[in-house]
Amino acid sequence: MANREWSDCIRTLEDNIGTVESFWRAVKGVYLPAGLTDSEDYFFFKKGITPMWEDPMNKDGGRIVLCMKGRQDNQPKDARNRLNFNWLELLMALVGEQFSEKDTECICGATVSRRRGLAKLGLWITADASESTRKRLITYMERKLKLIGDEEVRYQPHNQCNRRKNKLRRRK
Repeated sequence: MANREWSDCIRTLEDNIGTVESFWRAVKGVYLPAGLTDSEDYFFFKKGITPMWEDPMNKDGGRIVLCMKGRQDNQPKDARNRLNFNWLELLMALVGEQFSEKDTECICGATVSRRRGLAKLGLWITADASESTRKRLITYMERKLKLIGDEEVRYQPHNQCNRRKNKLRRRK
């Protein structure tokens, strides 16, 4: 990806998931996240929303994120299974209408990212998401996902991520 734009690396696997059947058809044809290599991501976003901070629906928003520590591919099978379980649990919550209508309006999509030493699961939300909506989504993820040790679910504004990436670029 070094010489390509971020947007050029995004591929749509299923354009319209409107039923449980179309969801499973899309998921079935894709590797589970434990099979991703470092710096690879999966995105599951509402139609018309691009998984980029610049997208109008994501701009000034943030994400509810769980950082799962430890390299998942070097972990015992149960750690890899936990990552896969948590990702599928999050996706099923989105298609299974597990969130209130108000909270659903604020959710843009879900992500899973592999980085050196950890995996991140996130729900991207709009700038319109209230503090109470963020708290409900954090609580939902804490209850439904398999957390271990000192792992926590927290809110992170996109502009914090963007600032950190810009600092890293300047250091190189």
